[in-house]
Amino acid sequence: MCLQWCHVQGWVIDNDQPCWNCPAYGQPPTASCDTCTHRREGKAGPMCALTKLALPYARSCCHHNANLTVTQIAVALDDLAVAPWVLALHHAATPAALLADHHSAPELELHDGQAYLRLDELAVPFVYGVTADSWEHAVAMPTPEPIPDAPPHFAVALEALEALQAGGDIGPAYLRLTELLEGMPLASLPDYWRGTIAETLNLLEEHHTP
Repeated sequence: MCLQWCHVQGWVIDNDQPCWNCPAYGQPPTASCDTCTHRREGKAGPMCALTKLALPYARSCCHHNANLTVTQIAVALDDLAVAPWVLALHHAATPAALLADHHSAPELELHDGQAYLRLDELAVPFVYGVTADSWEHAVAMPTPEPIPDAPPHFAVALEALEALQAGGDIGPAYLRLTELLEGMPLASLPDYWRGTIAETLNLLEEHHTP
């Protein structure tokens, strides 16, 4: 889908992808919309001032009381923070490369020869902390099943992606991931995590040199 700004971590994410190393992702919500500064009373009932939509079905999200002042500025691409797995999955070495190729990237501003991105022009999700393929259910009705616990492959895949993004050695993490898959293959993983692990494995195979 689209690139969006995470106010909690202060970086760009892709709302098609899980927020892998955010401690709030995939955890049961604890902070209620009832106590959130972004709750508003709309004509059709309570709404979220961040998304301009009805409140999440769970009546909570990872952006409870999030500070939004950062969206009022334009950030130089050299200073733009992007979640590391987003760069890796999009085969982008830098934020500039990501924005140059991503279909949802807004038009950049130029000042004194420097390119800037206005954060308030990035996409806004239906519900923060939920991937785009689950938005309809997250607003209108409960998700069909709770998010399953992440398999051990997840931590190893994240380590490998971070090493890849940093230009480090992905070999050790790649080998551990393949060993895990021998004992617990992709077909046995929960549907929620299977695609992400498979995409990571394919990406590592492209870059791993035996």
